[in-house]
Amino acid sequence: MRGSYKTKTSEETYELFEKIAMKTQHIDTRGKRVVSNSNYASSVQISKLGQKLDALLVMNSRNPPNEMCTICETHDHATIASPLGVAYLEFAQEQANLVIFYNQGPRNDPYSQSYNQSWRNYPNFS
Repeated sequence: MRGSYKTKTSEETYELFEKIAMKTQHIDTRGKRVVSNSNYASSVQISKLGQKLDALLVMNSRNPPNEMCTICETHDHATIASPLGVAYLEFAQEQANLVIFYNQGPRNDPYSQSYNQSWRNYPNFS
């Protein structure tokens, strides 16, 4: 029974494969149900966690936190409903413009260090 299976007859090859299959057979544990007590313990923990989550949701729904007004620094109203909101919006717009246009000189030609703005309408440069 030694040698390549290509030189054997079909019956000898079949017997060779049967022997190999019997020697290398493993016990299959896949698909079998394993019962342990840890499943019960974990299900109890999950149910307790669910109860705690439900209690937390009920507690948060009763007392929603009031939004603090960032202008007045009070909890009486939200920032959107602030009586000083109109003046604040103008101030915020000025601050935004300052941030956007900070340190930006004239942008006629940012690649030239010798650009003279009075030459803009000079006939030979147009």
